[in-house]
Amino acid sequence: MHRALQRLADGDLDIEIGVFRLQELQALSGPLETFRRNAKAVKNLAFTDAATGMPNRRAFQETAERLLSASKEGRFAFMLIDIDRFKHINDDYGHAAGDELVRIIGARMKAFLGKASVVARVGGDEFAVFLPLTAQTSGIAVGSALVEAMREPFSLGEYSVASTVSLGVTEAQLPSGSDVDAILRNADLALYASKKNGRNCATAFAAQMAEERLIDRALEKDLEAAFDGGQLRMVYQPIHSIDEACREVEALVRWKHPELGEVPPSTFIPAAERSGLMVRLGEWIIRRALQDFAKWPDIHMSLNLSPLQLQHDGFSTFLLDCCRQNGIAPQRLFLEVTESLSIERNTRALLTLNLLRNLGFRIALDDFGTGYSSLSMVKSFKFDRMKLDRTLVMDLGQDPASLAVLEAAVTMARHVGAEVVAEGISEDRLVAPTRSAGCTHLQGYFYSRPIEASHVHDYIAKVQGKRARAA
Repeated sequence: MHRALQRLADGDLDIEIGVFRLQELQALSGPLETFRRNAKAVKNLAFTDAATGMPNRRAFQETAERLLSASKEGRFAFMLIDIDRFKHINDDYGHAAGDELVRIIGARMKAFLGKASVVARVGGDEFAVFLPLTAQTSGIAVGSALVEAMREPFSLGEYSVASTVSLGVTEAQLPSGSDVDAILRNADLALYASKKNGRNCATAFAAQMAEERLIDRALEKDLEAAFDGGQLRMVYQPIHSIDEACREVEALVRWKHPELGEVPPSTFIPAAERSGLMVRLGEWIIRRALQDFAKWPDIHMSLNLSPLQLQHDGFSTFLLDCCRQNGIAPQRLFLEVTESLSIERNTRALLTLNLLRNLGFRIALDDFGTGYSSLSMVKSFKFDRMKLDRTLVMDLGQDPASLAVLEAAVTMARHVGAEVVAEGISEDRLVAPTRSAGCTHLQGYFYSRPIEASHVHDYIAKVQGKRARAA
């Protein structure tokens, strides 16, 4: 009898126990209570995220289905939310801090959305929300407010961490919309759109999103084939100094799709990042650009770097090896990064940049002056050059405030000892004010569009000849 009771307490439901006396029936109460507690614990494990104590994906799915089935009418919002660049948090502060951030974000979401909501952790850095809507509210309005609430810094021990979320939302209208799987697929498409639009935002589902995602996936697949299909090529845009000399070019990649024609970099660079091809594309660009650069021993070159490259193991070694193979001194290269790198929160990227700078490479901050991220990056790293965003230049001579903003940006850059490049010089009227503001270099279509490698030498000779005649 004792052995049978122990097997029952351990969860063996197939055992048969003969009960003949009241004492034996009373003896069953203890094992049955143990079994009840164990069964409850197993159920909690099946429906609860162990790290946060929140409902998990299975619990969310079943709860949403039950609530929808019990409701004959009404509107409900379904949201999927991702923590932006969560890997950076783990890399910079450790996985324990990452787990704590997930717990804090989950708790903040629940507190913001209230008791009527169901908030679940459905992935490593992904949450799902189910929320009844009133006649006065909409899913996108609530989602946008939630994204805003998540922008407040989070306290992780001794650190104050600025983290954001991306959110996709769709609405279910009863009695028609009750297929939870289909609803979540729509929310996932909206989340994908938020990430594609730069993250840190909320996007509502629209019917065309499914087709757009199919197009994106096809483009990503085609990009992989472009490496071996001769569809990628390098072009170079001249950069002029204020004395009208041209001693530098910026390396830019182009993709000529066999069916779509020229695909803009603003389209295929994000596609490379989404599909995991960015490191491979970056290496292709560096190899090809440095092969061309070896033919022009008297000038400098700017190379654009993706945040993913700087976080990739062995990138510094790869770049240095390419320079050695082509006989190029690191001092002749400017490596451009953008504010999306967020080096003040990315320890690995900051270490890589410092190593590259110590090796002799010069580091430039691209699109400077467009946001608070640029300003915080200037405090975190000593850049050799700032490239002013074209939006600081385009209204010169038309908007009186534009010159003041430009001069302030130049003053800040010069204060930290950086050269200043004005991008977007598309007209003659922009040359004089950018010079007078203190810019050291000018770049834009007024001087030249990007040109093929075979034309670079002739272009530089032409500029030198023009300067000689003017002298």
